[in-house]
Amino acid sequence: MKKAIYYRLIILTFIAILICSFISAFINAINTENQTKEWLTKLTLSTAENYKHDNDVFELSKSAGDTRVTIIAPNGKVLADSEANFSDMENHADREEVKYAKTDNVYIAIRTSQTLGQKFMYASIKTDDGNILRLAYSYPGLFHNLIIQLPAVLIAIFVAFILSLFLASRFSKAVTSPLEKVVDALSAHEYTELSNYRSSYYEIDRIMLSIQGLLQRIADSNQKLGDERDKVEYVLSNMAEGFVLVDEDNNYLSSNSTTLEILPEIAKLAKEESILTAKDWPDELKKMEIGFTDFSIARQPPKSSLISPVNSGLILVTCSTRYSSSCRMRASPNFSSP
Repeated sequence: MKKAIYYRLIILTFIAILICSFISAFINAINTENQTKEWLTKLTLSTAENYKHDNDVFELSKSAGDTRVTIIAPNGKVLADSEANFSDMENHADREEVKYAKTDNVYIAIRTSQTLGQKFMYASIKTDDGNILRLAYSYPGLFHNLIIQLPAVLIAIFVAFILSLFLASRFSKAVTSPLEKVVDALSAHEYTELSNYRSSYYEIDRIMLSIQGLLQRIADSNQKLGDERDKVEYVLSNMAEGFVLVDEDNNYLSSNSTTLEILPEIAKLAKEESILTAKDWPDELKKMEIGFTDFSIARQPPKSSLISPVNSGLILVTCSTRYSSSCRMRASPNFSSP
């Protein structure tokens, strides 16, 4: 049980750490992208202000921290670019950042540049003269941000996994240790010690207390059964009549001392051995028919026997013929001792 709890906790902890790490990395990558968009938006607005006084793309790029700057006419024709020969560039009217550029707001688009073949984050705004000012910042994308964070994620997973080994061991011991003590107490029959075993878990304490109560009731019942058995054995051992109990197949179950005096061969029978196999068993009793029967044994006075059904077996009472009435009464199923 301890190993099962230990390994399952490790697996669950590892899965939880793995999921949380990747979710955390994903959220961090999204935050990085949003921060980049916010920074590029502010930079674009600042560059647009400079464009009012100087529309030289190289000066604008320099003022924007060497960020690529492109000026595009309303019809999509490229008028200037700080990093490429604008005369060789195709019409940009179908570009997302050109189509949706506005005067009062910066539009952000992330795509691969058809001119340079790299992924960029584009920010565009429509200037007062109707042209479109576009800034391009090299941005590898969300997936790249996740890859960058992968070493840190792996280190976090490793550290958390090592910590989970320790915590899983502590937790499994905390759960199984009280149960092991309960097993030891039960094996040693120290039922009263169960209440001394306390755990940090309410449910386990309830189990131990319930087991203790159950065992105490069993012990009390056994004590009562033992007392009743002693009473029955006392009554049987002091009977003047012989008493033999057999099952429905005539197999020997028990007898009293008087029976051993009358039929000594009974003592040689093993439990659940047929009583009819006893040496010198009276012929009159071999049929084991329910009722009252007289029989004789060599060198003994005549005897009487009453065979009566009890539960799934038979009860056989023997006595001298002169006590046959008492014998009949004692063998009756309705007979009960005071």
